[in-house]
Parts: sequence; C-alpha cells; structure tokens
Amino acid sequence: MDVLIAIQAATGRAARIVPIPMPVAHAAAIVCNAVGQMLRRPLPLNVWRYAELAAEGFVCRVDRMRDELGVTASVDLREGMARTAAWYREAGWLTR
Repeated sequence: MDVLIAIQAATGRAARIVPIPMPVAHAAAIVCNAVGQMLRRPLPLNVWRYAELAAEGFVCRVDRMRDELGVTASVDLREGMARTAAWYREAGWLTR
C-alpha cells in the first residue's frame, strides 16, 4: 500500500489496485507487444515485462533486498517515485 500512496503523491492522481489474472495479463502483454512493434516504440507492458512479473519469486519488497542482498536504497520511496514521475513526464509517458 505504501507504493500506491507514493505513486498517487508523485503523479497527483488517484489510483487503486485492480487484481488482474495472469492469463489476462499475458494476453494483454502479447497484444501490447504487437502494437508496440507496429508503433515502433515500446509500451509499458510487453512480453518481456510480463516474463519478469510472472517469474517465480518476483516481489517488490525492500526489506528482502536489504536482508538477502545487503542493499539499501539511497533515496526513500516517496522521493524515488517523485523522480520517476518527473522522468516519465519528460519522456512523454505521463502528462501533467
């Protein structure tokens, strides 16, 4: 939930979590991959990103990264999301 709150703060938009079954996500990734090839630019979802999300053990947890790899972030979550949102705006992937 912390990630969702940080994204909302960085983008200035409301958001909510919508569970999507993996077979639906896989089909969407295939479609996005084909559309991205036609447009000659990558889309936020494609078969490579789907493979990463579907990989066994994929988690988005900083405590596990710290405990198992000894890596600690130099930027906190809210600041990181703010920087990421700024980059997405500059790249034209996010408006406003």
